[in-house]
Amino acid sequence: MGERGPSGGPKSSEEVRFSGDDEELVNLEDEVFNPNMTAFKHQNVEDLYELLEKLGSGHFGEVKKCREKNTGTLYAGKFIKTRKCKGSRMGLDREQVEREVSILRQLEHPSIMRLYDVFASKAEMVLILELIRGGELFDFIAEKEALSEEDAIVFLEQILKGVAYMHSRHIAHFDLKPENIMLLERDVPHPKIKIIDFGLAQKLEDGTVFKSLCGTPQYIAPEVINYEQLGPPTDMWYVFRPILSFSHVSILTRPWIFLYIFK
Repeated sequence: MGERGPSGGPKSSEEVRFSGDDEELVNLEDEVFNPNMTAFKHQNVEDLYELLEKLGSGHFGEVKKCREKNTGTLYAGKFIKTRKCKGSRMGLDREQVEREVSILRQLEHPSIMRLYDVFASKAEMVLILELIRGGELFDFIAEKEALSEEDAIVFLEQILKGVAYMHSRHIAHFDLKPENIMLLERDVPHPKIKIIDFGLAQKLEDGTVFKSLCGTPQYIAPEVINYEQLGPPTDMWYVFRPILSFSHVSILTRPWIFLYIFK
């Protein structure tokens, strides 16, 4: 039997996906994907949402704050340019964005960013997401220089419960770096975290083997480098390595912390 991709179909080409601040290499030309999704809205997003200031931008799009016209509720609109044809290097593969949407629609947890709405056109897809105001956990930790043991436990409790929920749904994130863990609000006594950016996430089916060169190089797991089978344990490397690098406590040597987290 040949190697099979996460959707269960034959995987006819090697997948290479490195994400970072400067570049992202994507080679998914022969990727097989059958998302089994509900229809997207094909009307103009501005018919339902008022577009406000830009919150950020990347290689293939930007994020804007937006306000729902009927309710006044604020959201974040992620505008993603999609490729018009397979050979084009302008934009992301539509199938890749559809997979991210399909995964987000399966997740509803306090530690995971929520997806509320999706709009699609020939050149662009717009994801209406939960508005997260507190910035990156990375920046929060860097300002403190080191986390106290108490703070590290509080953050890890939230992160691990979110990751455990994902894994219970057979979903692996594969890019759990500090930049992809945000704070819902910043200037509060006990900040709540939100796991974001499911662009590299995969739905892992029983009986399938998934191998991929994916993730952020400085946090990459050994099994990725060795091109071995990936799964939920891969996420645990991404969780602990960045957190421990900013904490002055060796959490992995304290088993009682896990009893506290999962009490």
